[in-house]
Amino acid sequence: MKLIFAALAALALAGCGDTVATSTAPTPEVSTVNETPAAIPDADADPYDVYLANNPDTSFILSREDAQTRAMLGCDTDWAPGTIDAVLADAYNVC
Repeated sequence: MKLIFAALAALALAGCGDTVATSTAPTPEVSTVNETPAAIPDADADPYDVYLANNPDTSFILSREDAQTRAMLGCDTDWAPGTIDAVLADAYNVC
């Protein structure tokens, strides 16, 4: 029984080496993160509009409710500049 498993494992490993070396899969596109800090929001500005204007990843847009919730859950956290959470913290200023 052990011999059968060992033989199957050897066959499986023998076929793996060639497919990885000759793979022609396209290279994934790397997106860059906006490194500029978010603009200081106006006292009268809608925090959600400030978030949308400074969102570093336009392919990922939070709903109004999710943006507010994420800003509140991230209170008292030092976020890396240029991240969505840093933009939310600056826009909502709920802490």
